[in-house]
Formats: sequence, C-alpha cells, structure tokens
Amino acid sequence: MVDSRKVGVIIYERRSQKAWTQEQLGISLGVSAQAVSKWEKGDSLPDVAILPQLARLLECTVDYLLGSRSTLHHLLPQIDAQLSRLKEEEKIDFIGQIIHAIRPPQARRLPDSTKPNTTFLMIGNRSVMWWVKQKSVFIATEDYLRQSKAALATDIDFPLNLIPPDPMKVLAALIPDQLANPPDYVISESTIRAGLSDDFDFHATMDACIELGFAERIRGGYRLNLKGSFAMRVLSILNAVLNERAGTSVAYPPQGEEKDARTPIKEEKER
Repeated sequence: MVDSRKVGVIIYERRSQKAWTQEQLGISLGVSAQAVSKWEKGDSLPDVAILPQLARLLECTVDYLLGSRSTLHHLLPQIDAQLSRLKEEEKIDFIGQIIHAIRPPQARRLPDSTKPNTTFLMIGNRSVMWWVKQKSVFIATEDYLRQSKAALATDIDFPLNLIPPDPMKVLAALIPDQLANPPDYVISESTIRAGLSDDFDFHATMDACIELGFAERIRGGYRLNLKGSFAMRVLSILNAVLNERAGTSVAYPPQGEEKDARTPIKEEKER
C-alpha cells in the first residue's frame, strides 16, 4: 500500500532541490498549487495519469516517487539503456550528479552552474575525485591511492619518469599517507631524508620542487600544496594504471566508423 505521507515528503524534497515553487510545479503538470500542497502534506496522491510526467519533472522513477526502494542493481538495466543514448558530455554530467550524491556531508556542494568549465575537486577521507562539467571525471579510492604510492618506491615508469629522478623521490615522499589531513599537516625534513641516500642534495632538490609549484616550506618541515597533492596522486594513479602488469582491457572504435564509446571493440592485452 502506498503511504501518501512518504510520497508527499519525496515530492517536497525533489521540488525543493530544484528550487521550484508549488505553483511552478503545478503549472508544468496542469494542476493547481493547492493540489501540489495536498500531495506534499499527504492529504492526497497524484493522479495515476500524471505520475510518469511528475517523475520526469522531478528526475526520478515512478517507483521511487511512490516510495519503492529498489536496489541500485535493479536500476542498472534502465541506467544502461539511458546512458547508451547520451552524448559523452551528458554522461560526464550524470557522473557528476553521482559524485554529488556520494560526497562527504561536510564537503562543499557540487557546483550547480551552466558554465562548461565548472570544476569540483575533492580530497575526502576515502577517495579523491574531480569533475569538470561536460568534460572530465576522475575517482580513485583510498586503498588504490595507497597502492599507487607504494609502487613509486620500486616501479616508476611513464608518465612519472618525465620528472627528474631526484625531485621525483622528494615529491613521492611528500605524498601523505592519509587523504584528509589537518591544515597544519607537515612532513619533517628528517622523515623525508630517511628514505634518501646520504649524498642526496636535499635542499637544492627541495628548492626545485618548491619552484615548480608542487611543494611548500612551512614551520616544522614541508608538504605538498593543494595542486601538488592532487597532481602527485593523479600521476601515481596513471603510473599504476599505464604500467599494470595484469591483463588490461583496451577499447577501440571499429575501423572506418566514427569513434563511439557505445560500440567498442575490446582487446585483452597481457603485459
């Protein structure tokens, strides 16, 4: 049995997220603001005939609107069918909404802007992610970031081999073990030197890292700045992904056809 109060709460929440008034929603549906008010109070339910249109306007399924809580796996066929019809830019925007949903409560809200270059960067307690509206998306878990950092001690290849070896050693040592750190987080010089040889020219190399814009000197030691922290984590991930020794699945578009991620040819490569 459908609980009208729960339906009313859902309609209210979805309408509020879009910053619509009851009158605006009512006009779109061809009903009065009073009717919308009754739905949200749980005094009545929307007519069955307008449920599909209401769900589309509120960007949810009819099942969700009526209080049904299907698992995400149950929604995958519908999501897959919808994604296959979207442009790449629209897919990225869709993933941006997922990032918005999984962000930590204290994180800044995902920018809601029509500007194509709107950017969201986040270093949370369990993941690192970025999203650039209609252009790019990246997510990595804390465990994978730690694995990628550990790999830097023994296995550095393209693209990290583009950075000179000595600055690379220092920058790798400056990558924090935890994702989220207090504002006064610092790594002492002695801690950094512990992983370097005795004849390593520490100060000249550190000065070069600071001049490159990766690191900063603060009271008690050194640390990566925000841009440096993001850059080194992403570069370490690229190092791990591009030089993975296990099987890698590579998707190519069919020859002679326009590149389209919806019709890839998958080729398994063993490294």
